[in-house]
Amino acid sequence: MCLKRAIDLTIIMLKMSFNRAKMFKADSIMGIISSVTYLSANILFWVVVMTAPTFALEGWSFQNIVMFIAFSELFFGLDGAAFTMSSRFWRVIYSGSLDALHTRPMDSRLRFIIVNIDFVKIVTAFISFMILILVSGVQIVSHLPLLVIGFIFVVLSNIVLSLMRLTLSYAAFWLGKMDALSEVADCLTWFNKYPLVNVPGVASLLFRTILPFYFFSTFPTEVSAGMLSHSDIVLGLLFMSLCIVFWVIIHGMVWKRGLRKYESVNG
Repeated sequence: MCLKRAIDLTIIMLKMSFNRAKMFKADSIMGIISSVTYLSANILFWVVVMTAPTFALEGWSFQNIVMFIAFSELFFGLDGAAFTMSSRFWRVIYSGSLDALHTRPMDSRLRFIIVNIDFVKIVTAFISFMILILVSGVQIVSHLPLLVIGFIFVVLSNIVLSLMRLTLSYAAFWLGKMDALSEVADCLTWFNKYPLVNVPGVASLLFRTILPFYFFSTFPTEVSAGMLSHSDIVLGLLFMSLCIVFWVIIHGMVWKRGLRKYESVNG
C-alpha cells in the first residue's frame, strides 16, 4: 500500500514538474542556455589546465577528464533535482509539521523528498551526461556495461549523501533551527569538482569508506574509462556497500532517538 502511494505521488509530481516547465518556457530555455555556457566554460578550463606544462594528473587523459565532467554533471544534476532537499528536512521538524506527516501512511522523509523532486532537472542532467560522453569520444557500445556501473555508483553515492544530510537535519530535534548546518551539508557536493586521485592516504581511505566523496564522480569515471582492474571494481563495490550500511545504521539510530525527543508546538 505504501509503495503504491509512493508511486502514485511520484507520477503526480512528474506531471506537475513537466507542466511547470511548459508554463514557464522562457525560464526553461534560459536554464538550458545557462547549462550549455557553464559546461563550455568548464571544458575550456580543463583544456587550459591540461595543456599547462606544470600540471600533471597521472594516468588521466583529456578524454578521461571530459568523462569526469560528464559524471560530475550527472551527480550535480541528480543531487539538485532529487536529493539536496534532504538537508532541509529540519524545517519539517522545527515547524512541527512532522505531526501531520506522521498521520499519513507514507514515511514522512520519503514523502518530503518525493514532493520536492524536479523531474525536468533529472532529464536535463541525463541529456547533459550523454552529450558529454559523446564529446569525450569514448566508444559507447563497448563501454556501455562500464558506463552503467558508473551510473549506478553515482546514484548510490547520492543516496548516501542524502542519508548524511538527513542525519544532520535530525539535529533539529535537539537544537532547533539548523540553517547553518544545512549550508555545511550542501557544501559536501564540492568534493565532486575535481578528481580525487591525489588525496593523501588517510583522507583517501576515509573518502572511500565512511564518506562517499570518491564515489561521486572519480570512481565512476575510472570504472567507465577502463582505468581499473576487476579486483579494484569489486573493492570499490565493497567500500560503497560498507558506506551504505554505515549511514543506514547511523541514520536509523539518530532518527529513532530524535523521535523520542520530539515535541511539536502542540505536543
